[in-house]
Amino acid sequence: MPLLPGVAVLIGSLLAAEPPAADAHVLAGARLFRENRFAEALVEFRVAERQGAAEARGYVAASLVKLGREEEALELFEGGPAPQGGRDALLDYYHALACYGARLYLQADELLARIGPRTGPRIAEQAAKVRADIAAAIPRDPPRDAI
Repeated sequence: MPLLPGVAVLIGSLLAAEPPAADAHVLAGARLFRENRFAEALVEFRVAERQGAAEARGYVAASLVKLGREEEALELFEGGPAPQGGRDALLDYYHALACYGARLYLQADELLARIGPRTGPRIAEQAAKVRADIAAAIPRDPPRDAI
């Protein structure tokens, strides 16, 4: 059944339309993040957050982690509502890195254990390395002379 001319024009205009402003900033931030331009990505994600992009908060926090500002990132990761649609494994990984950077080793280890195979092989390998570093830094049994 052929489309009515008005419907075809409407569909064409919707497909050619620019994404909403907040989404455009999220996409720009993601591109900059992939290019390791974290300070610029942070700006784009903050603009998207101010314009109402709910997912931008986690991306702001991930950018802060990459900039070495773990304490600020932790405030964002832990201060807001839980993300809609479940937890994002990659954002959980950055949350764990923020905890690790802030020396909250047990919390970082718990997050990394929860991520498990939900990420790709590269992130899973990096998470395993961080967990090994945590295990080496924290003895499992207290020394006998401490009892």
